Amino acid sequence: MGRLNDEEPHNRFVFEGTAAYLASPLDHYTERTIEDHFRKFNNFTTLAAKERGRTKRAVCWTDLAFRPLLTFWKYYVMRHGFREGMHGFLISVFASMYTFVKYAKLWDLIRAQNDGLDPPSVG
Repeated sequence: MGRLNDEEPHNRFVFEGTAAYLASPLDHYTERTIEDHFRKFNNFTTLAAKERGRTKRAVCWTDLAFRPLLTFWKYYVMRHGFREGMHGFLISVFASMYTFVKYAKLWDLIRAQNDGLDPPSVG
């Protein structure tokens, strides 16, 4: 037995009872289509930008240029996404897009704060 908690941006499964190993592999798909992925994308990148903004006070061009490339490298090469064919490639690209958009939204939030504007509606 268990349930999902309501933590943002990623809720977690809270397990209740005795743990055991599965007898066979479990395939878990959080989204069935790419469209499903992008329905969540905007909200999650906004939440992540706000969370990152708690510790980071400035966004440099290098954050926007290199962090997404490093994210792609991490997913595609280090985590062996290339072994998954097109699925691995897409996951790696989407992860790097997530990183780029998160830092772009953080830049926008910081810019608005520094200019004394109301925070932008980035979500």
